Amino acid sequence: CPLKVAATEDGPTNGQAGLRVSTNFVKTLIEAVYAGTDSYGSISDDEEEEIVASGAHWAYGEISFEGMQALLARMNLSEDSVFYDLGSGLGKAVTQAFFLSPAKTVVGVEMAVTRHNQAKHSCERLCKILNLLGGQGVPISGTKMGMGSEWLEEEPGSLSPTHILRAYGKEMRLVHADCMLVNTDSASHIFMANLTWPDEIVHKIGRMLDTRSSVVMVASLKKFAEKELRHLKPAGVVYLPMSWQDRNVVSYGVPVYLYGRK
Repeated sequence: CPLKVAATEDGPTNGQAGLRVSTNFVKTLIEAVYAGTDSYGSISDDEEEEIVASGAHWAYGEISFEGMQALLARMNLSEDSVFYDLGSGLGKAVTQAFFLSPAKTVVGVEMAVTRHNQAKHSCERLCKILNLLGGQGVPISGTKMGMGSEWLEEEPGSLSPTHILRAYGKEMRLVHADCMLVNTDSASHIFMANLTWPDEIVHKIGRMLDTRSSVVMVASLKKFAEKELRHLKPAGVVYLPMSWQDRNVVSYGVPVYLYGRK
C-alpha cells in the first residue's frame, strides 16, 4: 500500500515544525481519500435551482494539486493564518492546505449539500486513515502518535452543523453555508474558484472582504471591482492549472488575481 511510505521522505514542506509531511505523500493520501468520489461534483436539479435562486452558479471545477501548491507558496501563510476556501466543493484544496501550509486553521465553505456531504465523508475517511497510520507508527507529526479527532458543531449562518477535524495541533472546518452569509471575521487568506459566479456577487464579496481587517490576501479567479476597494489592492496575477482545462494546450493555466491589504 503506498500509504505506508514514510511521510517525511521529502522533508518538511509547510514550514511548521510540528507537521512534517511530504508533497508526494499528501497527493497520494488525497487520491486515496477521494477514490470513488464523483470528481464532477454533480448535484440534484433542486440544488441547482436553489443555487441559481441565490444568485450564484452551480457549475463545478477544481484547482489542480500542482496549482494549489503554487498558490499556497504565493500566499505566504504563517502558523497564525486562517485559510478560507469559499466555494470549496469536495474539499480537496482545503485538505491540501491543511497538510501543506503552516496555517493553524483551514475552512471550506460550500453551499451545495451534496458536495458538502461528500467533503464530510472524505474527511471522515481521512481521519480514519490518519489514526490507522498513527497506530502503525508513521511519524506524520514527528511522533508515533498524533491521532486525529472529529465532531460536528453548530455555527451561526450555516445550513447544517459544521464538520471539524483536529489533528497535529491544526484544525479543518467544513462549513455548509452560503459564501455571502458565512462569518469570515477570522479569515486571513481566502481563495475563491469563482469563475462562473456572477460579477455582482464577486464584487459584493470583494467589498465585504475589504472591510475585514484580518484579511491579508485574497486569490480570486475573477477580478474584484478594484475602484470600490479601499484596503485590498492588486498584488499580481498567477496562471494556475484547473480541472476543466486541456493539459495539452500550451497556454495551460487560468489567471488567478491576487489582492493584498495595503
